[in-house]
Amino acid sequence: MRVHLSAVGTSLLRNATKDPKIEDRLTTLGLKEWDRLSLDDKKQMKIVEHKNELFGYLMGFVKEKGEDASAELSSLFKAFRKFNHSPEDTKIFLYHTKSPNSQLAGEVIKSYLIERGYKDVVLAEVTKIDSEANFYDGLVDLFDKVITKLIEWKNSGYEIFINVTPGFKGETIFISIAGLMLESTLYYLHESFNDIVILPSPPITIKPNYVKIIKRLEEAGYVVPLSTAEKIVPADVIQHLKELAVVEDEGGAIKLRDWSRKFVDNFYKGTSSIKGYKIITDDGKEIVVTNGEELDRELSKLGDKKYRIEPLGIIKVR
Repeated sequence: MRVHLSAVGTSLLRNATKDPKIEDRLTTLGLKEWDRLSLDDKKQMKIVEHKNELFGYLMGFVKEKGEDASAELSSLFKAFRKFNHSPEDTKIFLYHTKSPNSQLAGEVIKSYLIERGYKDVVLAEVTKIDSEANFYDGLVDLFDKVITKLIEWKNSGYEIFINVTPGFKGETIFISIAGLMLESTLYYLHESFNDIVILPSPPITIKPNYVKIIKRLEEAGYVVPLSTAEKIVPADVIQHLKELAVVEDEGGAIKLRDWSRKFVDNFYKGTSSIKGYKIITDDGKEIVVTNGEELDRELSKLGDKKYRIEPLGIIKVR
């Protein structure tokens, strides 16, 4: 089995306005630019009030245009053909932002996929990130509602394919990082030649020393007085963690951001499983280190010497 993950944007709504009949009705409703509405725009309520009617218009448009009706459908169906994925053994996981126009697009796309034989389609709603103030809260919501499901399916034996064509850049990057940690395949509908390209998807992990730091801060209570934090982590490392948005200042203390804690808690069983590494050089010398910082330091000393690294403990996905 495999699962395809895709964000849902509003390209369907934008494309549908090119249909004269739909355009006329939208003009009457005052929804000519319905694909660009902000979450708090009062016109969103017009979509709610006329949802059934608009759903019917959009379903008719999608049935006429097929996969060309939206960026999501075009990229998904091209991927299904490229990877030879049949409806019978393919799950599709769509997620849309918490806004009536995005929700409507998601429901229409889900219905069309089901009509095309893809019966196992999940549609999730995530918090819309529309300001710096709610950016990290939005990432946490994305983790809870999307990434945790990917982890669950990965552990159940699913292959994971992530469509990075639609969606906002910030959220897509966050999803992509999680996908690479789950050994997923990332693909993109390239606009230059209108076909799917498989993006380089090397498996990645968080450096062990960062996992250890996050775990130690977590054990100290999430919000740690600066004087205490500097006993756990050097001041220059704390500054670097701020630049990486792993931690933040909070009233003279250091707060571990929820997204970083969730990443470590969900992807790694704990620091007890990180026993260290053995560096073995071509001349047979063995060097044992206990963390990522020591590993980096010892490797820098080897210069041009050839070596291999053997883990003494394995970080496992839950």
